[in-house]
Formats: sequence, structure tokens, C-alpha cells
Amino acid sequence: MEDPDLAPEETTHSSRVKAGITRAKARGRRWGRPTVTEKKMDPDLAVKVFEMRAQGLPWSEVAIRLDVSESTARRLLSTFEGDCEGRDTYSVKKTCF
Repeated sequence: MEDPDLAPEETTHSSRVKAGITRAKARGRRWGRPTVTEKKMDPDLAVKVFEMRAQGLPWSEVAIRLDVSESTARRLLSTFEGDCEGRDTYSVKKTCF
């Protein structure tokens, strides 16, 4: 499975890297981009995002105040929100999160 466009030393290096990755995976090592931490996928944090957005704060301000990225704030709300649109804050806390 050697690439004909690579020089011999590049082929050797590439095959060694692939073999090392295969061995690491076989031993249960995780590979790839790390997942979002548990802290950032906390339902209580999602409630805070919901409340801040209900107050009219922009995503950038929500993210700064909660010390997460904008995309994480959006993900929190979409993950935990479900069918909570249009409910008041109290009922959202009780039933949606």
C-alpha cells in the first residue's frame, strides 16, 4: 500500500506512523480531536445560556460571561433546549433542563 508519488524514506516514515496509530488504537488510546469536557456540557450552564439569551444578550457576551466559546454556548442551548421554546424561565428550569 505504498504511494508511488512518495520518495522511499517518506513511504517508510508514513508506514511507520500509520502502524503506530494502529497500535495505539488497539491499546485503547483515543485518537483525533478531544471531545467537549463535562463541565461545558452541564445542564446548569445551559440554563444560564437560556436566561442570558432571554435577556437579549448577544452570543459573544454570553460566551465571555460563561468563559466558553460562542459555538459551545450555542451547542449547550441546542443540546438541552429540546422543545422549550416559548416557555417561561421557571418552567424551563423545572422541565427542560
